[in-house]
Amino acid sequence: MKKFKCYSLIFYSLFILVSCSYTKDKKIYIFGTYEFKEKEKELKLSLEEATQIYANYIFKQDTQKTRIKCILDVIYNDNYIFTDSPLNFNSKTGYNISGIWVNGHTGEIKEKHSSKYVKIPNELKNINAIIPFQKEIIKKSR
Repeated sequence: MKKFKCYSLIFYSLFILVSCSYTKDKKIYIFGTYEFKEKEKELKLSLEEATQIYANYIFKQDTQKTRIKCILDVIYNDNYIFTDSPLNFNSKTGYNISGIWVNGHTGEIKEKHSSKYVKIPNELKNINAIIPFQKEIIKKSR
């Protein structure tokens, strides 16, 4: 009986830990979808403007860089999330929302490193292939 209680406590703790790192918000908008386009219209900054803000930030962080590849899969809440590589989506885990966030209203930049995963809404799970936004930006010489 004591073993059963111990195992139950461990299982329950793991369940709580895993559950807390997920969210089932409908506040995720996947690039290339109608919902993404509609959300972009609500924001002050367009995807192109957010991309330029992101690029300027990266160039300031690494002054040796002359070109960067801007990659974005999603808007989460009101933030464009840029990453170094396309986000790997898994229907069981969702998206990891780590990356460089550009607020779509203010242009504020935050670097987020998160263990949080966001599940996509059920109506979007039928998307066959999610192709991220990708744009290469070359640093302007002065």
